[in-house]
Order: sequence, then C-alpha cells, then structure tokens
Amino acid sequence: MKYFFLLILGQFPLLLFAQDTLYFDRDWKQTTRDKHEFYRLLPMKRSGELVFIQDFYKNGRMQMQGYALASDEQFYVGDSYWYDEDGMDKELKQSVNKSSIKELVYYHPDGSLWQKIDYSSSGRKEKISVYLKNKVISTGLISEDNVLSGVFSPNAPQLYYDEIHIESDPMIDSADVLTDSDELLIDSAAVVVDGEEPTMVEPIPVIVSSAKVNYTEILYWSHGQKAREFTYGDYGSLIKSKYYSEKGQLIDEFSGNESGTSFKYYKRNGFAVAIKTKDVRTPGDDAGRIETEYNLRGQLTKKSTFREGELAEVILYDEGKQKSVQKYKDGEPFDGSFANERWDKVTSYQLVNGQRVGKEETRNMETGDIFASGTYKDGEPFEGYFYTGGEDYLLLHYRNGKQDGIQQQFVDSESTRLQEEYEMKAGKRDGFRRIYRDGTVEFESEYRNDVPVSGTIVDDGAQSIYENGAIVKKIIFPEYNMDNPSSIENYSNNKMTSIEYFDFTISEDPQESYVGEYKDGKPFDGYFKSDTLIDNIQLISYYEQGTLKYKYSFELLEQLENYMHYTYDRKSEYVNGKIINGPEYKLADRYAMITSHYESGKVTVFDVNVFAMHYFNRIIFKYSNDKLSISEMTTPLRIVASVKDKNIVAELWKDDTLIKKSRGITMPAEGSRNSITRFYVDNQQIKKYIMAVDTLDEQIDEEDSNSLVSKLFYQFPVENNTDMENVFKRFYDNFNQEDLNRVFEMSINENFPINETNYLGDMQYDENAKAVMGVYFGDAGAGISESLGQLFR
Repeated sequence: MKYFFLLILGQFPLLLFAQDTLYFDRDWKQTTRDKHEFYRLLPMKRSGELVFIQDFYKNGRMQMQGYALASDEQFYVGDSYWYDEDGMDKELKQSVNKSSIKELVYYHPDGSLWQKIDYSSSGRKEKISVYLKNKVISTGLISEDNVLSGVFSPNAPQLYYDEIHIESDPMIDSADVLTDSDELLIDSAAVVVDGEEPTMVEPIPVIVSSAKVNYTEILYWSHGQKAREFTYGDYGSLIKSKYYSEKGQLIDEFSGNESGTSFKYYKRNGFAVAIKTKDVRTPGDDAGRIETEYNLRGQLTKKSTFREGELAEVILYDEGKQKSVQKYKDGEPFDGSFANERWDKVTSYQLVNGQRVGKEETRNMETGDIFASGTYKDGEPFEGYFYTGGEDYLLLHYRNGKQDGIQQQFVDSESTRLQEEYEMKAGKRDGFRRIYRDGTVEFESEYRNDVPVSGTIVDDGAQSIYENGAIVKKIIFPEYNMDNPSSIENYSNNKMTSIEYFDFTISEDPQESYVGEYKDGKPFDGYFKSDTLIDNIQLISYYEQGTLKYKYSFELLEQLENYMHYTYDRKSEYVNGKIINGPEYKLADRYAMITSHYESGKVTVFDVNVFAMHYFNRIIFKYSNDKLSISEMTTPLRIVASVKDKNIVAELWKDDTLIKKSRGITMPAEGSRNSITRFYVDNQQIKKYIMAVDTLDEQIDEEDSNSLVSKLFYQFPVENNTDMENVFKRFYDNFNQEDLNRVFEMSINENFPINETNYLGDMQYDENAKAVMGVYFGDAGAGISESLGQLFR
C-alpha cells in the first residue's frame, strides 16, 4: 500500500498547490529560475497574523521552515529551523510568540506532523509535543518560572528568546497565502521508503533511579527507537546518560560526568539519522580518550586520540581509507599535514618536529581559488605569498627568506578591501606606503632603506609628517577618535620645538589649547604633560624661561570618567625645583599613591590612596596645632593623637563618639591575655618586647574593626616622646616605602627596640591567654610554631 501511495504521489508535480515560485540566488536576492540556488513556493500558509514559510534548496530539500509576521517576513515568530543541503539540522532561532496564534505546528520533510508548540501569554513556550508518524512520542512542560518537567525531544528549550513587535493589523496579499485547511508542500527529495513500519516507543518512559528526576531529554532514531537519553535533577544537574544502537540495544550508560562512550548524531528535525561522532573516554589519571568521526554515509573520516587530557594524534580518512596522520605535542600541532580554517579561508601546511616545512597554501573555502602559496625553509617563510588571518589580515610576499615586494593588509577576512599596502626590499621598507579608508588612499608616504623620507606615516594613533627625510610634525589622536587630535608636536632638524595640547583645561587659565615650547630638547616655556600617575593620568607642568614654576593636578576621584578631557584645578608652586605649596604625588607601589600637601615647604597633610580592582580607599594624616588626626574614607573611625604625661596617646572616635583610648604604658607580663610577645636580636641575644593588644569596643562593627585606621590605633601610645611633629614624620616615612604591606608592622615609637633588621617574629595570645598565632623563640634558638590556635612542638 505504501509503495502504491508514493507511486501516485510521483505523478503530481511539486507545484501542485503553488500559484507561483520565488527564486533566490546565493545571497538571497530574487533571481530567475536558471540562476537560482533557493526557491520558495507560493502561496504560503496563513494563520492569523502569521505566515508559515518553507524555503528549499535547488535540489528540492528543505532549507528552512518557520513562522513570521505576515506584515514583515523579516520578523520571525516562535521557532525557526534551518537545514543543510543534505536535509540535516543546521540552526535554530527561538523567538517569542506574542501573536494570537498560541499553538505553532511544524512538519517532517514528508509533510507529516512533527511538532506542536504551545505558548503562554508572555510569548514563552509552555508545552512541546513531538510526533512521529502522527503519534506523540514526547511531551515536555515549561512553567512560567522555567521549571522543566516531562520529556523533551531531542533537547529542552533554551532560556533565551529573541523579542519582536507584533503588528495589530497586518496587510498581505490574500493570493500569496493558504488557509489552515489547505494542504502543505512536501520535501520530495526527503521521502524515504524502507519497506518497514517504524517501531514506536512509549510516549513517557519509566525511569528507575535513586535520584529525583525532574525531566528527561530523549533523542530518537528516525524509525522511533531511542538513540540517547539524558535524565536531569534539580537545577538542571545531569543524573544519567544512556546511548542505544539503532536496534534499541543499550551501548553504554554512566552517571553525571563519568567516563564512558558517548555519541553525537546527524539529525533531521531532531531525529537521529546517523552517528556523527563516537567519543570513548576511559577512567583513570591518564584521562585517555578516543574520538571518532563519520560522514553521513557512515564512513570513517577522522580519529583523534587524547592522552592526559591533551590532543596527541589525529588520523584523517578519505572514503573510509587512511589518508594522513597528524601528531600533536602539548595539544599543539607538531608533525604532519595540517589545515587552519580562518573565516572564509583555509591554510594547509606541513610540520616536521614542530617546524613548518615545504609548501603552504591558502584557499578560498567556497570557491577553491588559491589566495596565497609559498614555501618554508628552516621553519621560516622563504619564497612566495603567505596569509595570516589572525588579528590582522595580511598577505605577505617573501623572496630568499625576506619580505620583498608589495605587502598588503586587508580590512577583514574577505580580503577585498585594502587597509594598507607597502613596498619592501630585502626585509626593509623601501618604496611607497599607502593607508586606505573606504577604498581610497587617505595617506601616502615613501621609505628609503627602512627610514621614512616623505609623506604621512600613520602608526599607533598618530600621524607623523616627513619632509626630506626629517619629521616636521606629529599629530596624536586619542583612542577611538581619529577626527580630533589630543596634541600636535612640531619638529625642526628631528628635534621637537613645540607642542600644542587640546585635551585638558586649566581652570585658572582657560584656553582653547595650551602650548609648550622646547629649547635644546627640554621644556622651556609654557605647558607640558609630565609625571604619569594612575590610569595614565598626567600632571601639567608650567615653565618660564626654562624654570619650573607650577604643576597642575585635580582630585582624582572627581574626574576618573573624564579621561577624554580633564580639568586641572589644583596648583603646586615650585622654587628652584622644589615644591613650596600644594600637592605632590608619588607612586608608593603598584597599588598605592602618596599625596603630600605642602605649606611653606613643609608637609602638613598626606593622603595614602590605595587602589585595586573595584576597590579604592584613602587614609588621611593631618598634623595641626600639635595634634595628629588619622581618618579613612571607607569608615567613620578616626584617631586623634596628643601629648599626655610625656607620652603621646591616642583616642579612637566613631563620628562624634569616643570609643576608647590607647592602652597604658606599663609592659604586661609575657603570655597575659590579649598580648603579643615580639622577639628581636640585640647583641646576638634573643630578646622580648611584650605589648598589650586590647580588643575593640563593641560599638565598632566587624567591618570597622578590619579598617586600616583600627590597625594604626595600636601604634599608640608612643612612650617617652612629646614631639608630635616627629611622630607625624615617622608615619610619613613609613608610608613612603615600596612595600605598604609592612607599614602596619613598623613602629613609630623611637624607644621601641625592634626594627626591620633585628625583628624575628612574634607570638600572639588571645583573651584566654592562649597562644593562637606566631612563632616562639627559646633562649637557645629552639622554638615552637603556632598556627590557627594549634600548638606544635
């Protein structure tokens, strides 16, 4: 009966229900029948405000099916499917469906029902039913909050949807559509008669597992048997994988990401047609793996062997017979014939023991035309043309191992639009150099023996203008803006004579631009950028008759986003090269900058700016009226230090509330609660210094207790000292070192016996007088090590 039906079907032309045919060329531009690569049969099926589109290859196989707005076929609705010329699945586009048609129907190549997808009012999928021979074989459900249940074939839907706007009253020629009651066209090239009815499986399989199964993904063979089954638990975690032969026999099963044998398939409408890849992973530390690839006819095409997780060998086959062997080392090509595909080009080359040898050839993958061909010698390009399609698209010509002749750089991988071309002789630039924009020459220059002679050179965001072998002008542009220069440099006899800036403003002297003049190659008169700080921010120096008068800066936190044009509103005054008034900046280490604020030649305030990725903090030290205050940007805590009873003591404040005062002067007993015993060497003897370490008041929360100010509080009291200015200076000296991590271990107390050179280590005791961290040094050098509250002898 089946054969009789197909015989009758063959008597009717494919255009049985069509009123017209649209033909398209390879670029999807409408063309004539004799030049077409694709075609579309009209009229299209109409459902409400939607039309059902089916496009075909020239060979009669379906190229695409999906729904679109009748008012604009460029706007897809629901799922759209694309296929290759063999009819295999190629691409899926998932769009929301906010149309009035809440159930979209899709079809197998033979015209039978394949899928029904139901959508919620939000336009997202809520139910997917898959059919084979007009019988349901799987049903999967999706809740509004994307909880999956049931069985999906072959996979659960994506979470991402493309959004579209639905027109309320679409207009379309009624002659170009079919109604829901009309019959659909079929892909006649895809009708297969095997003489057997398919063996159907149960719609919802019973899965036995100790883990809770939330949903299942089943890939079926085209005749209805299972090919692959994945079961998932909470949060989409994979519980078990199973793979079956075409006859329904279990090949392998494993849990989670365990080793085993897995497969990938050639699929038509989500049904397995043939095995594409067989992947065998062996358990153990060596991580062995063999991946075998097949063509649609089942012939072996490639076999890849992995050892310890790295690709080690690839064997290529042609018509099922071994063609070549590729060896890899550390996962990289090492020996054999290889091919690199870059966009629309493929480059074939040979390696012997990791070194390129012989001929290298680059072809256009679509046309097969040769784009570049050259030979290697001693691992380097030697003769001919070579193409590099990485970040830059270069076509380079070599002669006798050196670049020679015209070299070209292209705008993109199509290599049809030039970006630059230049001449070389024996490895050196010699001749013209041209820079292109939109297909025309924008800049041209000339080189002799690798040296610019005349014209405009464009490199690294700058235009350098040469005359008679000497540079006369250099125009510098900011990144991503080649229309407005940031500065212009002028030269005479290859020496800079002046510079004009356009990318900053000095608030006390606003101008359209700022000019600096050089004498003997050094700043002489006017404005000059200098002293690069963080994020390439520079200070502006002002000179008069070769003498530095001022430096201009700004509050960094206020203008970090103004990197295209800064406004400098702070001024520092200099006399005889030394700062007298204003801020001075110094990078202390990679993550800190010290700002020293001078008054009449003396530092009265300094800031410690600490920065890292997504972090910035500032500690401010201020000496005034014989008092020292220490504050921090990220906490309300502050320290106020003053002289009391011939000692310098400190108070810790939180906003306007006094939290605590620094500890007493008397040295506590060794091993007492909340104390630290510090060990140092004096006259070749190990000695001890015991310090009390009080815990912070309960008014300080955990975040504040970890602040930098709270750590500095334990530098006080300073014993037998009434010189507050000297204490301020010691803080200043300590922070002006390269390693700021050590600052909090360094004392400001001149009577403190420990310094960087004699310090050995310390032992810390908690509130129960128990050693919790550190190293203990005995008289003879023997000791005990303390870590995480555990004592090790």
